[in-house]
Amino acid sequence: MFALHLLAATAVLADVAIIAHPGVSPVALDRTVLLDIYAGELGYWADRAPVRVFDLRDRAPAKEAVYQYLGRTPSQLKSIWMKKLLLGEHDPPVAVADDAEMLNRVAGTPGSIGYVDAERVSPQVKVLLVIAAARAQ
Repeated sequence: MFALHLLAATAVLADVAIIAHPGVSPVALDRTVLLDIYAGELGYWADRAPVRVFDLRDRAPAKEAVYQYLGRTPSQLKSIWMKKLLLGEHDPPVAVADDAEMLNRVAGTPGSIGYVDAERVSPQVKVLLVIAAARAQ
């Protein structure tokens, strides 16, 4: 049992791909820009198309990796989105159940952005950024 626990503690987490609808105009995406998108500060792409944000509903390794990369917790971003919603500024991210739904929704929604386990990326979406896996210590 100890060996199994030790093996799990040293497991490698998967890379996470930040994906977009294939029609999204090219963008230099980094941590700051991604945080602006997920915090509702950046609502339009360079071509003036509205940004549509998708987020995983439940806790998942990909969601945890994205939020860790952003330096925010899901509750912190939810608080920001609730304020924006009450002020009528933006709609909050659309919650999806899993990677399969994320891929389908992003592929089928112009201007959309989301994230999936990098191994699950399909040709239906555009990869904007890959967040390298962190190793559990």
